[in-house]
Amino acid sequence: MNHKILIRNFGPIKDAEIHLNNNFQILIGSQASGKSTLCKIVYFCQKIRDYTLDFLMNSEQFTKNHKNEYFNNYLKYMTKQFIGCFGTTKHMKRFRITVGLVTTCQCLRILKE
Repeated sequence: MNHKILIRNFGPIKDAEIHLNNNFQILIGSQASGKSTLCKIVYFCQKIRDYTLDFLMNSEQFTKNHKNEYFNNYLKYMTKQFIGCFGTTKHMKRFRITVGLVTTCQCLRILKE
């Protein structure tokens, strides 16, 4: 199954559309061109499922919080994971990362508004 990543204005990557192969990828580019940033993006997107399961498995989410706070707490948790991977983005322009399957409309968007 092939995945596609669209990146706009994230770190050194200004505009990229990358089709990921299940077997392997080779990234070639000059220093500070965004190779490591791309690898971090792929890693983070692959870990979202694990982060979500960790969040849901924490019973404190359901015993200490009102049910209307679950989604906000999830967003805060994911923001913390994102910052742990990339650092703060306060110094960056607005960016967009979209990850999805090439053949379907399933996607994940990470935006800085």
